Amino acid sequence: MRTNLNIARQAISDCTTAEESVVSGTITQIHPAMTMHLLGDFQLILGDIPLMVLDVPRIQSLLAYLALHSHAPQSRAHLAFLLWPDSNEFQARTNLRNLLFKMRQKLPDTNLMLKIDRHTLHWRHTMPGVLDVLDFERAIAYADHAEKQGDRSALRIALEQAVQFYRGELLPGCYDEWIFPERDRLSQLFHDVLMRLMELLEEEGDYQVAIRIAQRLLRYDSLEESAYRSLIRLYAICDNQAAAERTYQNCIAVLERELGVEPGAATREVYEQYANHNITKPASFPRLPFVRRVRNRWLKVSPEQWMEDRKQTLKTKRCFSPGKAKKQCALEICTLNKS
Repeated sequence: MRTNLNIARQAISDCTTAEESVVSGTITQIHPAMTMHLLGDFQLILGDIPLMVLDVPRIQSLLAYLALHSHAPQSRAHLAFLLWPDSNEFQARTNLRNLLFKMRQKLPDTNLMLKIDRHTLHWRHTMPGVLDVLDFERAIAYADHAEKQGDRSALRIALEQAVQFYRGELLPGCYDEWIFPERDRLSQLFHDVLMRLMELLEEEGDYQVAIRIAQRLLRYDSLEESAYRSLIRLYAICDNQAAAERTYQNCIAVLERELGVEPGAATREVYEQYANHNITKPASFPRLPFVRRVRNRWLKVSPEQWMEDRKQTLKTKRCFSPGKAKKQCALEICTLNKS
């Protein structure tokens, strides 16, 4: 374990970066010294080394709060009350000092992540790193922007990435009071992302992927009737009658067991449409590959306008793509810049 900590400390102090150069333009990709996962089980990775020593829930809670509120220093008095609300001020501040002492023992380079003085603690902005909560919210912001611009391709990319970033609830093992409203907020955002993506996929005619998203939504929220309706409709469109019938029966059983109610009128109406074979596959144009679909959409505008919109789409896609796809997007952007 000591060897792993030494390697991790070296990764931080070096702040190693990798740069990716492209002809007629340079795209620089910084590989962070630190990655912190708060969605799902807590995980802190320094360099390439997962730190298993930070297994104390209260330490995880403190680091999470500071990382999520890095816009300003946090007073010791505030943090002490936040983590020990049932203790008096003296005892709570003593508990915080002891917790910081324990954290320094487990992670000797704590000061590289936190700026600590007699009165405040502050997450260091100079620390290169990735925080999954910020990635999740950034993906949603990209999705909102793409939706306003009418760019359905970029919208889908951003929503799919947001789904990938959300690995689970915010620190599910933490029961400190401060985390509940933040956990609920992120949970609702994830619910909305799944709904938006499911509706977009159905509109695009990508029914099999839409079915998987609807199933995930129901695993996440088994009381969401709109997901049952979409799933019944999608199964009917795909001629999977048994799955459509099973979905409706599951809806009846879950609502009766959990709430003691029957499905709503809208859900019953969708089921009746399915039962009467009134759900048919909507007419749609053949789905085209990504580039051609975007190009066809812009046939009626000038070439210059199409190029600008294409570059914006590629920049959005590059933000969320893995290494090889990121490089391909960068190369196409450079090609468009030369044109």
